[in-house]
Amino acid sequence: MFCAALTRRGTRCHRYSLAGKRRCRLHGGASTGPHDWRLNVAAMVVGRRRWLAHRHALGLRASGGRPRKSVKVATMAEDAREHLSRQIVVLERALPADVMTRRIEDLAPADALGRGALSGLHQLIRIVEQPLDMSGSPEALKQQRLIGDMAVAGARLYMRAAEGAFKPKQSNTLITLLEALKDAQGKQNG
Repeated sequence: MFCAALTRRGTRCHRYSLAGKRRCRLHGGASTGPHDWRLNVAAMVVGRRRWLAHRHALGLRASGGRPRKSVKVATMAEDAREHLSRQIVVLERALPADVMTRRIEDLAPADALGRGALSGLHQLIRIVEQPLDMSGSPEALKQQRLIGDMAVAGARLYMRAAEGAFKPKQSNTLITLLEALKDAQGKQNG
């Protein structure tokens, strides 16, 4: 088997390849690779610096690196706080003005549900605003998660009740069938 390397003339090398290789000893068949891996790393570092300098010379940002997590988390917390504040405003408009000061026993069921949803959303804002402490007990974190989930569920339930999603709906086909049945019985009797 001949060497698979191309010569400067553009033709194939006519030497025999080394045993188990595709190249002759003159074209890299005898190479066992670099003997020191640090040379490769040093070459990569130099190449990266050269590439970064080229990007900065063009006025472009260099890719790579890790995103700043604290900024991302802070932005998410601010977005959640704004969203919750908007929901609180909607709930306060839908509820009577004195719903938070009256006794719970004196409230109608819908107003009591709205009061629970409103206080739950206030608690959720308090939870979002406090710094995240993972060193605390898992039970405390679970309790805060439960409070947050219940607040959101209560607010959704109240909004569905306010939109009239729980009103009994009558089927038009059932009403027409009942009227037709009454007419048929009236004709038989009359």
